[in-house]
Amino acid sequence: MEKKIRLFIDIEGCIARFYEMVSGIEEMYNKEFFLNLHPYHNVVNGITTLYRKAKANEIQLELFALSSAPSEIYEEVIEDKRKWLQKYVPAIPDNNYVFLKIGESKPDKIKSLFGEIDSSFFLLDDFNKNLTEWNEAGGSSIKLVNEINDRGTHGPLWRGDRIRYDFTPDKISSELSEMLNL
Repeated sequence: MEKKIRLFIDIEGCIARFYEMVSGIEEMYNKEFFLNLHPYHNVVNGITTLYRKAKANEIQLELFALSSAPSEIYEEVIEDKRKWLQKYVPAIPDNNYVFLKIGESKPDKIKSLFGEIDSSFFLLDDFNKNLTEWNEAGGSSIKLVNEINDRGTHGPLWRGDRIRYDFTPDKISSELSEMLNL
């Protein structure tokens, strides 16, 4: 039996335009802040195209959202994120939304659900720390390069697999397919 590929997708900075809405961290605490984020349409469409192609070719690809929320308003934020995902990324099933509190480890959360992380567990994220931790836990990481996160002003640039938010949806789909070995 063919091994299942799992793609865990961060929301803010990856598929949602978080940075254009934030001038200060306090804004995250505004009611419906997360619900009102604009999508990175190219990325969302690229992931949707990838998923449809995999399904049409009978490739086992599971999509997951993997995102953090402030602990003080955790329930409200995850409800907004659920609604956002249902609206913009319906290819990710509701039961594949994985949320944790800011500061918690993404690999630890996934290990608690699956028991292990191996090279068939991919993380698409915009934050080097998350990508590094994921690789160290045994997974495979892909950096989503957005308009602010690849300047080298806060640590070294990511040297692993990467795609850009401004690629066409077809190029995003094609490059992700290659990185996931589909």
